Amino acid sequence: MPIAYLPERGVVEVTGEDRTAFLQGLVTNDVAGAVPGDAVFAALLSPQGKWLAEFFILADDERLLLDCERAQAAMLAQKLSRFRLRSKVVVRDASAEFAVQAGWGGAPIPAGAIAAPDPRLPEAGWRALTPTPLATDATAEDWDRHRLALGLPDGSRDLVAEQTVLLEANYDELHGVSWTKG
Repeated sequence: MPIAYLPERGVVEVTGEDRTAFLQGLVTNDVAGAVPGDAVFAALLSPQGKWLAEFFILADDERLLLDCERAQAAMLAQKLSRFRLRSKVVVRDASAEFAVQAGWGGAPIPAGAIAAPDPRLPEAGWRALTPTPLATDATAEDWDRHRLALGLPDGSRDLVAEQTVLLEANYDELHGVSWTKG
């Protein structure tokens, strides 16, 4: 029942009354599915439809939290902020406030965490955001071996920004694209 702290992951926070509608028009998946206990896997695309960033959208009662690559968190917050216009939202890099963990193989979801099952595959386990890293019994490298065995991409380590098309990376099979959202 491994749990790993993922130090290369960061968090972008989206708050405000229009947070769901705001993201709904910008990302590849149906943001309405991000509710406490259920996450959404999505991506931000370039105007040409090429991959820019991927993230898990987790929710608590007052905000949406995007579990993304730490190295992309500032860029993602900046790009999303450009589209705010009259939307009542605040977008900011909150990476310093959260630790990202992954658990698999039947590991229990930690109490008090903002957590949800990994929406890509049941075998992928769960994702959790906590104020500090949990006690872990696995490493980020153990998580990499697990995700690679499942065929799960991990952002810019496996995809090329402004070149990769989501269907080439199996996003449709990994529940990263909604073909029905309005």
